[in-house]
Formats: sequence, structure tokens, C-alpha cells
Amino acid sequence: MGKAKKLRRRINDDHISGELKISTSTFRRKVHKVYGIRPGKEMRSWVIKNCSFTCAEIENPDVCSLVEVLLITFLRAKGESLLNN
Repeated sequence: MGKAKKLRRRINDDHISGELKISTSTFRRKVHKVYGIRPGKEMRSWVIKNCSFTCAEIENPDVCSLVEVLLITFLRAKGESLLNN
């Protein structure tokens, strides 16, 4: 689980950017590995078209971890393709 004080900026900078370097983002490395999407404009376009990001601030770290696990479990049960398999 990543932690950042400015999560929206981190998601934009690390995951949605059209940067050619993918080593800064595990998400971008997985997208490249799983889907063969090249870094740069192609990846940015793919992420914008195929992904959505939602932020929710949860103060309690135990509750935060629990919500993350439950969400992943729920999505897997629905048959969603998750990059962290």
C-alpha cells in the first residue's frame, strides 16, 4: 500500500503521466508487462481510457488496511482483472 500526503498528485504524476520512464511506478510496470502497453503517450491514453481512480481518506491505519483487503477480495470475486495477482 502506497502512502502519500498528496495522493491525487502522486497518482497523476506516477501512474497517469505520459512519462517514458516506467521504473517509478509499479502500476505502470505491471500495465506494460501484462498488457504490453508502451510507456509514454500510448500508456497515458490507455490508463485514461481503461482505469479510474478514487481517493478516500481513512485516518485509522487498521481500517485502511481492512478496506483495501476487502475491496481487492470483492473485485476478485466479481472476476475483475487486477494487476496485483
